[in-house]
Amino acid sequence: MRERQSRQPGGAGVKPLRINDMPTLRRKMIAHALRAHQTDSSTHAARVAAQMQEATLFWVSADMAQVAMDASHDVPEIRAADAPTPSGLLLFENPLPPLPVQDDTGGILRQGQHMDDQLYAATMQRLSALPVVGVQWTRPKPGVLEISALADMRQIKAAGLGGDDHPLPALTAVSLPADGTLDFASALGNRTPEVIAFAALVEATWVLMMTPTAAARSLIDAGTGRQPRGYSPPRAREVTRVDLRPLHHVSTELGETDARGRVFRHRWVVRGHWRNQAHGPKRAQRRLTWVPSYVKGPDDAPLLLTEKVMVWRR
Repeated sequence: MRERQSRQPGGAGVKPLRINDMPTLRRKMIAHALRAHQTDSSTHAARVAAQMQEATLFWVSADMAQVAMDASHDVPEIRAADAPTPSGLLLFENPLPPLPVQDDTGGILRQGQHMDDQLYAATMQRLSALPVVGVQWTRPKPGVLEISALADMRQIKAAGLGGDDHPLPALTAVSLPADGTLDFASALGNRTPEVIAFAALVEATWVLMMTPTAAARSLIDAGTGRQPRGYSPPRAREVTRVDLRPLHHVSTELGETDARGRVFRHRWVVRGHWRNQAHGPKRAQRRLTWVPSYVKGPDDAPLLLTEKVMVWRR
């Protein structure tokens, strides 16, 4: 997926999701969970419905998602404490690459359908070609944080894959202790590399969106699609938009050289990096922080840019 892609892929006639859609999508997700609770008395569904009622809605811009994807390639672990809110629904302005699916986590294909193993495997392969449009995190039972990669049900139906009335079903999910940490190299070792990469992206997104030097957060009234001016919208219509801040520029003189004698004739982007920052009593605790990228070079020199491609990689 190209960095500046402006349209979401999907079946014919499927319009891109918009920030204005988020309250409606949440209402439909809650209604679906409540129906599941009535059908099988699932405490899981009831807890998810209650938490989605209080969930904070986030809309992540295309540029912010690109930086988070890049940063996720070397994030060391995922920490439940880094979740910005107890529960949340986050959608991306541009969807992420397809995520290979090994099992029908969200029950997308099993809803009222009877498939033999061969047909099920073939259908799962087609499901794995759908993009990830968002992330949901809830606590379905005490002590557990569940993070789900979401698909757009409209795209599933347009692809002829069936489905039900859940607007954003889960393609796959990752669980971790609600008060703990998972190291990608060990605790998630039995998952596919793409699922591990998805978990890493979630951690990177959580940290970056709460880092003031990297991200700018603004409150949007989903009813208008704009920032409220002089009034407070109902909480059900509040969406937090997360945008990438402009890169800081470290100026050098034209013709200046570095320690190796190389002459600065262009500006370039110095990639950000992760750091475990000391904090707390006697600075004995560690907090994962992102040191943002910045632009370096002479003020008026041309900027060297490389084309960015979104990929699941660890």
